[in-house]
Amino acid sequence: MKTIKKITLIALFICTIFAISCKKDNNGNTGKTGIYTIDDVTYNGNTSVQTFSNGNYSILCEQKSPYKLLQFVFHSKEEAEAGGEFTVIKNSIATISNVPSGKVLIGTDYILLSKPVNSNYKIVVNGNKILINSNIKLLDLDDDTNDNTTINSADINF
Repeated sequence: MKTIKKITLIALFICTIFAISCKKDNNGNTGKTGIYTIDDVTYNGNTSVQTFSNGNYSILCEQKSPYKLLQFVFHSKEEAEAGGEFTVIKNSIATISNVPSGKVLIGTDYILLSKPVNSNYKIVVNGNKILINSNIKLLDLDDDTNDNTTINSADINF
């Protein structure tokens, strides 16, 4: 039953993204890459961006084989490109539709609906590069076992 519930929530999450999605910038692909470590396994991926109709800005880095993604959603493209320090917030269907200024949502293919285990997690954006230098633990909101995943580090160009 948990699996069906999880699949339903993930499908709802994806539908919400498509429903509020307006356009992909430059066909989505940036031609840039990133490296990220999740649960002590390192991945290399291509970066794509997307601006939602509400102005929220998504940066996705994904490795094709084996498949693994890391996604960041900011309040706006301008805010992401201006850079600075952003606080990681709870990733739910409600927040996907409107990310507040100065905040960022983070998701992985393991955990699309999540909350940070610690409310003080921050990421840095500098020169169109996302940097994570310390462990960020995300708790799966749809998992009764309280499973979590850890983003150990990231260096993603966009």
